[in-house]
Amino acid sequence: MIAVFLKNKLVSCDTITPVMLAVKQQAPDKKIFFYIGDWRGYEAIKANVFLYDAIQKIGPLRCFARRPGKSWIAHRLWAISWLLGLAVRTVLRRVQFIHFQAFNEWPFNFLTHLNPGNVFFFENTCWHYHVNERRADSHARERLIPAPVLGRQNRVGFNDEWVGFKGPGGPKYQMPPSRQLKAWREYVEANSQDWFEEEFKNAGIPENDKIIVFVLGAFVNFDFMGEEKSVATLVEETLGVLSELAHEYAIFIKPHAITDRAILDEILSKYQDEPFIITGLHPTLLATRARVFISNYYSTTQADAVSMGVPTIEYSDYSESFLERSNGGSMNPRYITNFVNSDVDEFRRTLKEVLQSQAQAQPTEPLIDDSGIIDRLVTGKWAEQP
Repeated sequence: MIAVFLKNKLVSCDTITPVMLAVKQQAPDKKIFFYIGDWRGYEAIKANVFLYDAIQKIGPLRCFARRPGKSWIAHRLWAISWLLGLAVRTVLRRVQFIHFQAFNEWPFNFLTHLNPGNVFFFENTCWHYHVNERRADSHARERLIPAPVLGRQNRVGFNDEWVGFKGPGGPKYQMPPSRQLKAWREYVEANSQDWFEEEFKNAGIPENDKIIVFVLGAFVNFDFMGEEKSVATLVEETLGVLSELAHEYAIFIKPHAITDRAILDEILSKYQDEPFIITGLHPTLLATRARVFISNYYSTTQADAVSMGVPTIEYSDYSESFLERSNGGSMNPRYITNFVNSDVDEFRRTLKEVLQSQAQAQPTEPLIDDSGIIDRLVTGKWAEQP
């Protein structure tokens, strides 16, 4: 049995699902359970329909947070019995745990001490981090990132510079980006046609092989933005440009779990005659048809696009002070092929140039895990403890 403890945001689920899919393909009878400690995070995963469907094919997703309306006493009694059951399985070596931080903290850290060889601490994102992202996070004030408490548990990362690899700890495994794994790519390709047919059918729009994906984030006043209402203004300007292309391309708008839908609906009300499609499909799936991915500040979904050979545009409004820190470019230039700042006409020209010059995208080659971590999860073999 494998128990996967997700963080309360989508990114950890996005990271681990392809890994668990690869494990399940090699060991169909292995029981895999996904756990999350937040009801909003649980609903956000369910809203990401393609990802949730993939999870359901692997194993059940359960939320261990107190259900609204349930008494604290009943929930506490259930939680104690559940944790004791996990402890017994841990001692008997009948469960492997995957987590992203939970087992470094109370109450789950006692399970780590019982048998650290069956605990796997995973990096939260599979994509490469750029120093500009750290600069954006700490633009207004410096934020210190504490090193996790690891003990002797296994450490599984995707980047050399991951903080989990720093300092003492258990065995290290460095995997290729999980969303480039062969098992995930094959799963996406095998299921993409049915999902696109359903999406176009629900929208009442003729199916189109040429799509543009517009990825949304939060409507908040980021420290690195030029104006307080920068994001909402950028979204309106982006939709205005996309409306000019809606007769030729299918425009897929992908909200994030943190997107304020009330603000989005208010903006979209100005484009009621445009055949925009609000989608919950996974970015890897969207990238199989996309001609370009667009965002108004860097999103890890842009990394999915680039890994599938799709060009990306970040049309943003960084402040002059942050542009100085980012060398005049994106938060993560590795995954942004075109960066435009505070110039809607330049954005329009850039988008048209990308669409005119870009043929059908050619994805990068799928990868096979050579770290040995999938084999360990499949066989259930335990590492020797020092």
